[in-house]
Amino acid sequence: MSIKPIKLPLFLLMLSGQAFTPARGQDTDTLRVMQYNLLNYGDGDNPTSYKNPRLQTILDFVKPDIFGANEITRGAEYSEEILNTVLGAEWEKGSYANANNQIQTNMLFWKKSKLGLLHQQTIASQTRDIIAFRLYYKDAMLAQTRDTTFLTVIVAHLKAGSYSQDSLDRIRETALVATYLNTYPGNPGNYLFMGDMNVYTSEEGCYQNLVNSSNPKSKFYDPIDRPGNWNGNSSFADIHSQSTRRVALADGGATGGLDDRFDQILISGPIKNNEQRISYQPMSYRIIGQDGNHFNRGLLDNPANTIVPSTVLQSLYNMSDHLPVTARFVVRKVTQGAGISGPQAGDPGIFNVENPLEGNLLRLHCSDVAKVDGAVKVTLHSLSGAALYSASWEARRQSDFRVTIPGLIPGLYLLQLKGREGNGLLHKLVLVH
Repeated sequence: MSIKPIKLPLFLLMLSGQAFTPARGQDTDTLRVMQYNLLNYGDGDNPTSYKNPRLQTILDFVKPDIFGANEITRGAEYSEEILNTVLGAEWEKGSYANANNQIQTNMLFWKKSKLGLLHQQTIASQTRDIIAFRLYYKDAMLAQTRDTTFLTVIVAHLKAGSYSQDSLDRIRETALVATYLNTYPGNPGNYLFMGDMNVYTSEEGCYQNLVNSSNPKSKFYDPIDRPGNWNGNSSFADIHSQSTRRVALADGGATGGLDDRFDQILISGPIKNNEQRISYQPMSYRIIGQDGNHFNRGLLDNPANTIVPSTVLQSLYNMSDHLPVTARFVVRKVTQGAGISGPQAGDPGIFNVENPLEGNLLRLHCSDVAKVDGAVKVTLHSLSGAALYSASWEARRQSDFRVTIPGLIPGLYLLQLKGREGNGLLHKLVLVH
């Protein structure tokens, strides 16, 4: 597994999943999320010169803030081309990852005016890398409130195929996702799981790992609540996302018309219940280009599909054998008068740090030592991820922790406190004058 360096603005405190009491001036923003299988973007039958203008047309129509992509040909240059040639300077992306040198890769892109990357982590790589991108919302009052909202987007492309071994492979992949979430420090968070799942029915083991988990940290929900046997079933004609073609094209995409619900966006409990300042906007889930009248037909077949402009419809048909899936999410942002009323996830709310640091002197205080179970590990990292200091603090014996850390130059550093078994107790940026 790989963790990317942290890149954060001044004063951002990593208060993951904390409770929040709004005061005056609370406002909202909307994030439109789009998930799309690009069909072998960049391989010999799908040159980028052909793909790019069609993808541009689709993106201009959807106008996403977050864009997850499957089937980008291996090699960092292809996701770079999407960023630089199609999306442009307003966007950022994750780092290229391909642990097992697979032919296809996944990527996440986001509007940098709204979101930043805290870190990304590869959590499975049996078929193609399943990657968790932990984003933070760039609230306009970030410097004043020292508070923000986090959203973890997990992009996946599960094993394809209808054989029993394929199904078992998908089960193993989503089991690793569940393990990652179950062991992640803190309480359940704002998570999206999205991608080409290659799943035929909601009863498949891989899907049940996601939507029927006994642990709320790894339990996901279908925003439109449409379980069933999706494959070849006309009852789900309005939510099928593959295939856009009834006959074969030169790009090698699947045929047979629209009869599978492979592509989905799932949401975690906190998003479903609006618990951590991000919520799903009801009725916003869309399969772009799906009019419900093309079961086992191609997009361009009769009856005429008028749900999107003709230029968009043609681009969808030529771009991929999959349709993009979108959903909107509401972010409650704090504009003024914010107050933090509760502990952060995994944090008993009893640890405090003097911030900014006075010179190189780090001062910590535990206000309720009876709640501390065992030693607390104190670490300080640079924002590039380099470990600068580590120590064990027996808070039950001494409620105050003071240490001078030599060599710190003015700037921002990441302070972490962890308890027994690696449980996260405090994550905070500290400023050295």
